[in-house]
Amino acid sequence: MLTHFLLPLVSLSIALSINPLVSAADSVILKNGNSLSGKLIDSDTSGILTLNHPDTKQPIKIRETSVERIVFDAVDSKNSILTESIKLLNGDHFPCTITELNNKIISFQSESLGNHTNARDNVPHIQFNTKANKTLYAGPGDDLRQWTTSTEDWKLKGGKLRVFKRSDAAKMISNLTENYILEFKTSWEQTAPHLRVCFSSDTEPADRKSDYYYIDLNSHGISVYRSRKGKYVTLTQILRSNEIYGQSTLHVAIHVDRKNQKMALYLNGKLAKTISDPQTAPTGNYLIIKNLQRTGLLTEVSDIKISSWAGKVTEDIKSKAKALDTHDLITDLSGGIMTGQIIGISRTADKTSLNFKAPFAKKNATIPSTAIDLLEFKTTAGSPNLGAPNYQLNLVSGGLVSFSSSQMKDGKLTVNHPILGKISLPTTRLSSVIVIPKPTEEDKNR
Repeated sequence: MLTHFLLPLVSLSIALSINPLVSAADSVILKNGNSLSGKLIDSDTSGILTLNHPDTKQPIKIRETSVERIVFDAVDSKNSILTESIKLLNGDHFPCTITELNNKIISFQSESLGNHTNARDNVPHIQFNTKANKTLYAGPGDDLRQWTTSTEDWKLKGGKLRVFKRSDAAKMISNLTENYILEFKTSWEQTAPHLRVCFSSDTEPADRKSDYYYIDLNSHGISVYRSRKGKYVTLTQILRSNEIYGQSTLHVAIHVDRKNQKMALYLNGKLAKTISDPQTAPTGNYLIIKNLQRTGLLTEVSDIKISSWAGKVTEDIKSKAKALDTHDLITDLSGGIMTGQIIGISRTADKTSLNFKAPFAKKNATIPSTAIDLLEFKTTAGSPNLGAPNYQLNLVSGGLVSFSSSQMKDGKLTVNHPILGKISLPTTRLSSVIVIPKPTEEDKNR
């Protein structure tokens, strides 16, 4: 098993033109901006990737230190037929079918990852009816031209927007729905980020004449505001803590319920605040990222995802957070919350139900999965240190898998997953592999 995946381009003894990405071919994107297209064969135990290139008689050998990412010629459909999505403790998530569930284990079937049984403590939540939540945008991808930037300082590296200067990057989401979910990850240098993310903006750039929401991340903490015709209203504030800024990286998710003028803010997968806006919500469809960090300090934004949302923001965040200390929670599609204990799951040919024991109830309840938005499990006492992964694998079904070592052979990529163990994934089910960049000496010295 490799200790590293895909591994600097070895010197070639043949003349070779570096081709742009082409259709119907795997592509290896190098750190110098060039790309090689052809058919990936395998990777051997010494960490060398072999690529059959159409312009060479002999396969090309590539080492991982030259590689930024790999894009597979996936032939399977990108639309998963599954309506359930599992999230693991390390943040990985993917479509699946839950086959067994109790207070100790979860078993599931995945189109890409196969069948697995794992401790329930490794799963924070399961989302149901995911076909109702359509991905409207996922990026930033490989093409910065999809974004409007105020300066040329924004760069794409390893699937991340990177910038060292104060500057804006904007994207119009043309099919943005009334209610939606915005997610992104950000990382920073020094002790705190200085980033502003504007959403639901009716203009680009977001300025004093615009109507929009925005979230500020700075040394004081995290705040959400409404800007409307030059007037700024503070909707919520979260004071700085080691819990949110301790790792120099943060996953942010905002459930935007414009219909009911509410939002729910999640930080690192935990619900932090529910937010009410007394005014009619902004109707715009622009996303604008404003880097406010001082020149010379690196800011990165990645894993941007915007999805339509059929749910509704519920009210009492404090009660919900406290309830998760002792109970499992079910949120239905109308936003209602039930507390209790998940007993199990039952399936017939045309129906799936959760068996649920509510506090003080004489009988267990049976809840059809068609009525459920989210199942969240009782918070565990402590989380194991899973370590920082070296690679991020994107599935054609929309899922995400992270790992630190792998090997490719016979059309399958075998990885050592920190939770699921050794798993083999057909390359036809893979979209891309991103090498998670390590800080360079230049970055460390900035």
